[in-house]
Amino acid sequence: MALSPEKTTAPRASSAPARTPGTSPVGPRTTLRPGDRGDEVLRLQRLLFGQGFTFVAETAVYDGPTRQGVEKLQRERGLKDDPSGICGPSTGKALGLL
Repeated sequence: MALSPEKTTAPRASSAPARTPGTSPVGPRTTLRPGDRGDEVLRLQRLLFGQGFTFVAETAVYDGPTRQGVEKLQRERGLKDDPSGICGPSTGKALGLL
């Protein structure tokens, strides 16, 4: 008696877009932190550079200089609602990010 081959199906491709850490599938994140990557981080870096934090490079990676720029902005503007170096809602609003 011959064995019948088992029915196999190919895995279905996901229709969801690939996510980059630091991005949200529904829109901009309200908090950016070290290690995040993507368009929102790039926008943050451009805003920081435009505000005079010229040591912040446009890398799309929330790196050390980006964190330092956020910390300095928070100190200079007296922003205390977000943790130091984290671009949360208060810092994002002050920059015009949100």
